[in-house]
Amino acid sequence: LTKLNVEIIECKATNNSEYEKELVQLGALPHEANLLCARIKPIFLQQEVDKLRSYFIDEKFNMSNAEHLICEVEEADIFKVVDKIFLGNPWDALKYVKATKTAMPLFYAIGSALKMAYKLKVLGINDRSYSSFSKGNYEKYKDLINGHPFFAFKNIKIANKLNEKVILKVIFHTLKAENDIKTGKLQELESAEVLFGKIATIMA
Repeated sequence: LTKLNVEIIECKATNNSEYEKELVQLGALPHEANLLCARIKPIFLQQEVDKLRSYFIDEKFNMSNAEHLICEVEEADIFKVVDKIFLGNPWDALKYVKATKTAMPLFYAIGSALKMAYKLKVLGINDRSYSSFSKGNYEKYKDLINGHPFFAFKNIKIANKLNEKVILKVIFHTLKAENDIKTGKLQELESAEVLFGKIATIMA
């Protein structure tokens, strides 16, 4: 998935001061804490701060690592949609495409999530705890996983639900959907409708 452009908005101290203080306690400078809070969707603040606390519990705070670890506003939304596709109802994703008037970023996210899920499936990884995964199986297989530990961990649920054959089928249809848009065969909404229909049929 290509880096999405995220508009940085100013944190409101009345809403985020508690979280900023927690980040400062982890070793972040005040302006770094403010910037991180601004890049996280409000409903995910507690979740993301907990994640950072877990990550930096045994090591010195590093802004670069923190920026890679957090799930930013647009990315949080798009990967929530990916979860809905495979852990809920594929047709729910159509609302996202209609609202954003674009499907390609979602197709890229689906492809990224499924490729990671396939690796996890092949490696037999099904950890339930991020802490145990990041310190255990991730360290053991990180060269094969070749991705951020939290992104990998997030896709364990999808790997547990889908078998390898289904994952490969959906990857194929996602790549076809991308190609249909790039070649002008279908508009983005039309391509999304076809893809989600295929996914619903495959997972039925």
